[in-house]
Amino acid sequence: MATARTVPTQEADARLQIFNSFMSCPHRDTDKISEIHRAIREKDPLFYSHLACWYREQNQVIRDHNELFTALLCTDPYTENRDVGLLCSGSMLLG
Repeated sequence: MATARTVPTQEADARLQIFNSFMSCPHRDTDKISEIHRAIREKDPLFYSHLACWYREQNQVIRDHNELFTALLCTDPYTENRDVGLLCSGSMLLG
């Protein structure tokens, strides 16, 4: 029988912060949300790249978040995440 994985409080708080930031629309003022993006990328890079893909696939998205996901993933220390960032940047150009 599989056991549930408990998420440390600090990690859960960071994930909750980024989801809460989706509810705000900074209107080109990405300084307000960039620290949240950077923090979650540093704490959980795999989750961050998966979240970026999920967010991009949704119909109702805020462009500022897409741009931050792409910029941070393209400059990520992990090669796999840079590949995801490049894919996101290509899909931004296509629509």
